[in-house]
Amino acid sequence: MTNSPTPDRDPNLEPTPSVRRRFRRLRRIALPVGLGLLAGLGGAAWWGWMFVNEQLAPLVADSLTKTLSRPVQVGEVERFSLTSLRFGSSSLPPTATDPDRATVEAIAVGFNPLQVLLTRKLKLDVTLVKPEIYLEQEKQGWIGTKIREQEEGFIELETIRVRDGNAVLLPIGTVRGQRSPITLSQVNGKADIFDKSKRFAYELKGQSKTGGDLQLRGETRLPAQDTNLSIRAKNLLVADIDRLVNLPFDLPTGRASGNITVQLRPNIEQPLINGTAQFEGVTLTIPKLPQSFTQARGGLRFQGIEIRLEDVNAVYGKVPLVANGTVVQDKGFNITAKVKPVSLPAVLQTLKVALPFSVTGQVQSDLKLTGPIAKPVLSGIARSTKPGTIDRVDLSRYNAAFKLDTAAEEVVIQGLQAFPTTGGQVTGSGRFDLGATDAAGKPRTQIALNLLATNVPGDAIARVYNDGNPFPVDIRRVDAQAQISGSADNVRTFVRWRAPQATYPGSGEILVANGVTTLRNTLFSIAGGTVGAEAVAANGRWQAVVTGSGIPLKQFSADLRGLFSGKFNASGSLDSFKPSDIRAQGEVRFSEGISLLKRPLTAQVRWNGQQILVQQATAPGFSADGAIALDWKAPQQSPGWI
Repeated sequence: MTNSPTPDRDPNLEPTPSVRRRFRRLRRIALPVGLGLLAGLGGAAWWGWMFVNEQLAPLVADSLTKTLSRPVQVGEVERFSLTSLRFGSSSLPPTATDPDRATVEAIAVGFNPLQVLLTRKLKLDVTLVKPEIYLEQEKQGWIGTKIREQEEGFIELETIRVRDGNAVLLPIGTVRGQRSPITLSQVNGKADIFDKSKRFAYELKGQSKTGGDLQLRGETRLPAQDTNLSIRAKNLLVADIDRLVNLPFDLPTGRASGNITVQLRPNIEQPLINGTAQFEGVTLTIPKLPQSFTQARGGLRFQGIEIRLEDVNAVYGKVPLVANGTVVQDKGFNITAKVKPVSLPAVLQTLKVALPFSVTGQVQSDLKLTGPIAKPVLSGIARSTKPGTIDRVDLSRYNAAFKLDTAAEEVVIQGLQAFPTTGGQVTGSGRFDLGATDAAGKPRTQIALNLLATNVPGDAIARVYNDGNPFPVDIRRVDAQAQISGSADNVRTFVRWRAPQATYPGSGEILVANGVTTLRNTLFSIAGGTVGAEAVAANGRWQAVVTGSGIPLKQFSADLRGLFSGKFNASGSLDSFKPSDIRAQGEVRFSEGISLLKRPLTAQVRWNGQQILVQQATAPGFSADGAIALDWKAPQQSPGWI
């Protein structure tokens, strides 16, 4: 093995003495220059550290304080670079006059140092890291803090950003009389400041704690405080929207989505809103209306100060409907609705109308909601879609116009028409005072109804109220006027009736009050004579005073003659009006006597349900007693003396 020979050095690669001398001179120059540069950089770093800690941090805090017109507590500097710095935990504490407050985990400030050299201004881009914000709405608006115009100076706020924040908003609006907060999470956004804080452009995104997303873009100009907003909401609780916007009615349940623009001007009381919204499962409560609109779904179109309902399906109380129309803050409601077929009792319950008698049936209706927002008026016309009943009377069809006036606290019924299946017609009108109270101050609706019955079949009606049994005499067609008043649990009914086609045509008055029925001014015509009656019925029994005058006896038997007059006290059970169940006694007069006695006869008699007991009969030169048997099935037979 042999070693390779070492190559000879190239004499051209050896530095010349002149080159070596230049390197030595360069080292002598570079060393102090480098040390000087290091000293300069160190000095610059020290100055930068001193500037950031002792000047920039206070300048930023002072700038925020002046701009917001309230103290801002800026934390210690955590780190900085040539283009940024970061403050630790900071806060905007509440003041004696403004409860709004905020705390942040950190404040990150970005800036461009070249701007300082070129413009002698330091424009700041401020980011609030994980802020916790509390805003309480006041009468003049959401932000009580007054933004000042930025003065000419070294520092100028250019942009404020929010990152990963939470916000608690306490609107001035209430739900069921209570203020409750709205909590937003994952709040991110920014505000760009222009023209020395005279103009702000901002955007914000967040999620509601109760579900739903909110996006907002806007611009505000100072000092005019003109604001233009663009709002996009997705699946937000309408209760939150209600409290934020402070609508004139309550929206306790449901969700909504939509895109709207809002123009706010301090000299215009009502904001101008344009856009659309869709909602579902909404409950809407309008002050003074007795029921809420529930299960509402449909669309809204905002046009300036007008809100337009588009095919809104809802249930008012127990009445399903489809509504269209407008709501204007200063003009009120102009809404029409189609009511689907619904039971008549459901309609009455919805209107909070209590009747002293039962009703059944089904109706559909056209509704209108009009009037000022504070004093709405609900009106409509209800028409039957199925037969119904009123008390025990069957109806083939029926209809009525109604108006619920919240200002007067009353329901007015007009144009009532009902047609019994057996014939005739009932018309009427009425009023229900919803604001009435009893002696204890509890609500008690007062009723005032006026009804007119024309050509109603009396026999059919009487049979219904006599357990299906026919009345002893034919009643035929009846006309009547009725006045119903009082409360549902203490009603007063007054009826004036006529039965001109009855077997014994008659007329009279009936008063029902406090569980007592009174017959007054009752008069029947019998073959040229008259029978009058006054009666009282209570507790399942009745009593009457009956007077007869000039009644031809041949009405009862061809063998009888002369005229009959008399006065009876009668009584019986309300369960049956059969002659056999009636008891009576009194005095009778026969103008031409009876049987073989052809002289005027006066007798004290009693009816025991089977026969007339003659306790004493007297005539000139005559006196007798006994009994008369009557056959009601064959009234033309002569009575027999026993």
